[in-house]
Amino acid sequence: MPVVELMGRLVALVGSAFAAAWIVRRIVPARTIDANRELIDGLTVLNLLVFGLAIMDGVTAYAIERPGYVALAIVAAYAFNVLLQVVGGLAFRSLGTTRALTVALLSGNCNMGLVLVALEGRASFDVTVFFALAQIPMYTLPALVRPLYARLIGRERAAR
Repeated sequence: MPVVELMGRLVALVGSAFAAAWIVRRIVPARTIDANRELIDGLTVLNLLVFGLAIMDGVTAYAIERPGYVALAIVAAYAFNVLLQVVGGLAFRSLGTTRALTVALLSGNCNMGLVLVALEGRASFDVTVFFALAQIPMYTLPALVRPLYARLIGRERAAR
């Protein structure tokens, strides 16, 4: 798939979600959104669950067939997520610890699942499995790094 076509698909996918959110914010009063925050959060979690189940289709059988590849893919996904968090955090450290760590977390948690969706089934199954497994650190690392991030933010606040 040509890069321009892939980028166009990603822009359409993300842009349509952005446009829908923008329209909802213009139509639905802010107090209504605030009053239904828990419901909206719940629907978001449900959406992530459905996406996670769909993207993992066939991964278990593949893991049994090629456990070495799956283990290497998971290790690589964690390593690259952490590396991107470190680079993102360092690049924005001048903004202060809290903002730098926010950028760090977002930098590491690139949603390759979006790329997979934009590829529309044109990726090899090995690539599909890697993208699926790369979702694991995206869902688990925020909880795993939370104590570290809290400690770093606490140091910044104590220094003030």
